[in-house]
Amino acid sequence: MARFNIENKVSIEMSRLTSSRHKRFGYGEILLSIDNTPVWSSGHEPNTVPLKWNWLGLLSFLASNWSWIFTEQNIPFAVPPESIPTYWNGEFQKIRNLIFSKDHSTPEKESNLKSFFLRHDLSESVPGIEIPSVFILRTGKNLIFSAEQRQTIVDLHKAYSFFENVGNEIVSWIKDINDRNIKSILNAWKNKDDNSRKIINDKLYLIASMNQYDFNYLSNSNQDYWELEWVDHILIESEIFAAARLSSGYVTLEQQRNILNLIKSSGHIDSKLLEAATTEIGWIHWGRAPYRQGYTIAAKLREYLKVTHDTPVNPDDLLKSWNIPIHEHVFGGTSLEAVACWGKKHGPIIILNTAEGNKCSHSHGRLFTLAHEICHLLVDRNSTLDVCEVLGGATPKFFEKRANAFAAELLFPQTLAMRLVRDSEEQIGTLVGGWSNEYNVTKENISWQILNNESTRTLLESDEATYLKQLTSMPEEND
Repeated sequence: MARFNIENKVSIEMSRLTSSRHKRFGYGEILLSIDNTPVWSSGHEPNTVPLKWNWLGLLSFLASNWSWIFTEQNIPFAVPPESIPTYWNGEFQKIRNLIFSKDHSTPEKESNLKSFFLRHDLSESVPGIEIPSVFILRTGKNLIFSAEQRQTIVDLHKAYSFFENVGNEIVSWIKDINDRNIKSILNAWKNKDDNSRKIINDKLYLIASMNQYDFNYLSNSNQDYWELEWVDHILIESEIFAAARLSSGYVTLEQQRNILNLIKSSGHIDSKLLEAATTEIGWIHWGRAPYRQGYTIAAKLREYLKVTHDTPVNPDDLLKSWNIPIHEHVFGGTSLEAVACWGKKHGPIIILNTAEGNKCSHSHGRLFTLAHEICHLLVDRNSTLDVCEVLGGATPKFFEKRANAFAAELLFPQTLAMRLVRDSEEQIGTLVGGWSNEYNVTKENISWQILNNESTRTLLESDEATYLKQLTSMPEEND
C-alpha cells in the first residue's frame, strides 16, 4: 500500500485491487485522513478501513482542475466579507444562500459559483457514491483543506507534490489498459501543467474576481502590468495582482487604479527589524481559535519588545522604527479601511483610507487599523497572505479575526483591563470614556477586552455588563 502525506496533516493510503475486473476499471482502496482523522473510509472509528471504489474519477478531476486548485483563492466575483463561509465544505445550497444573503444573484454569478464549488470539492471526483465533502482552496503560499467542520493548512508546493504523487499512483494502476477513455485521462494528466498555464493566462480576470472589461481596463490589456511569475508550475501573485483581487468589488474602478498605482510607485523596503520580530514570534498553532492566536501573537511581540504585559504598544511608533511607510488617502463611499503590501518588488507599505466616516478618520480607529496590519506583517507575510491584505475587502475572515484580536490586545491588554476594573471605585460606565481618551482606544475595544476575559467579567455588576455589551457593535464574541 502506498502512503502519501503533507506535513503529517493530510494523508492518503491507497492500493490497487488486483482482480481482473477491478484492474480494468481502476478500482482501488483509499483512506483519506485529515489531522489523523479518517474522512474518506469505510466503517466507523476505531474500525475504519480504506474505501473501495473506482478512482479514475479522482485522476480525471485532478487533471481537469489542476490549474484552479493551485491558483484560485477567491470566489470569481466580489461578495461581502461576512458572506464568505468559514468552512467551505458542506451542502452547496447552504453556502450559496450565505454568499447571496447580502448580494444580488445573477445567472452569471450562479454559474460561476457552481463551477467554483465543483472544481474545489474533491468529493465531486467520485460519482456514484456519497462521501464527505473535502474542499481545497489556496490562500497565499498555502492550501486549506476543509472537511467536516475542521480545517487544516499546508504548504502549497508540498500539496502540489502530494496530489502529483496520488495521481501518479493511480496512473500506475491503469497505464497499460487499452481503453479510449483511460488514454484520454492519461493524456490530460500528462499535460496538466502546460494546460494549466494556458487556462490561467486566459482566465486571469476570474482569478482576480473581476470581469474581463475591468481587468483589461486596469492593465491597459497588458499582462506584464500584473508582474506575475510561475515558479515550479505554480502562479505566484504579485503585490499588484493580489491587491486587485482582494479589493475587487469593494472600491470603484478608479479608486482601485489609484491604489494599484500607489503600490506600483513604491519600491521594496528592507526592514531588518521587522524580519527579526517575525523570526522571534515564530510559528503559530493553526488549530487554535483566531482570537487565541491573536492574543498569543500580541503577547509574543510584547515579550520581544521587552514591554510589560499590561502596557499598551503604540503601532505608529513601532512601524516608524521598522521603517515602514504609512500613506493616507481618501477613498470615499467604500468599506475599504486599509491596504498593506509586502512583496519582493513593493513594500512593506500601508495605505489608510481616511475618508470621513471610516475608522481611520479618527485617531482611535487609525491606531487600531495600524495594529491590525502589524499582525499581518508579522505572521501572514510569509504564508497565508503572502503579498497583500485588504481590510474591508475580500481577505478571509479567519485572518481578519486574528488580526483584530491582536490589535485589541496590543492597544489595551486584558491584564490592564482587569487591573482597571478591579481597582475602580465607580461604575464602569462613568470610567470607559476616560480610559478611551487616556489609552487612545475605542470604547468598543475596551468593552470587548473586559467582556472577553472571564476573570474580569466576573468583577462586573449585571448593569455594568449590560452597558458594555451595548457599546459593542460586533455580532459575535470569541470564535
